[in-house]
Amino acid sequence: QEECIKAICGKLSEKKFVPDDFVDQVIHRESLLSTGFDSGIALPHSTENSALKSQIYYMNLRKPIDWDGLRIRHIFLFAIANEDINILNLIYRIIIDICQSDANIAELNKVDSFSSLKKLLFAVHSDLLQNK
Repeated sequence: QEECIKAICGKLSEKKFVPDDFVDQVIHRESLLSTGFDSGIALPHSTENSALKSQIYYMNLRKPIDWDGLRIRHIFLFAIANEDINILNLIYRIIIDICQSDANIAELNKVDSFSSLKKLLFAVHSDLLQNK
């Protein structure tokens, strides 16, 4: 779990999308309350909207990992700048809706590209994503 967080945050840090202490912020947030769900999805994020450039990093794992006792296969790490908090709320709502449907989880398990992920997100909530 921590290894995944560090790897993702490292990539975001290399691209200067997040501040140097972002990984510590995300790990601290996870220590307060796990962002893992029974559906196999984790939504790690920081306690602050401190990203320099908003990003949502998606990782589809071939083998599930232990995430605070849950078997996690999909990780959506949120790095959100303060001015983009509304986007975070929108995307978070869509991903929560995906988590609550076995059919959507089955589709998420088939995702093999950004294009197929985007197609699933639009299929779940095209009403919310139009003109975004």
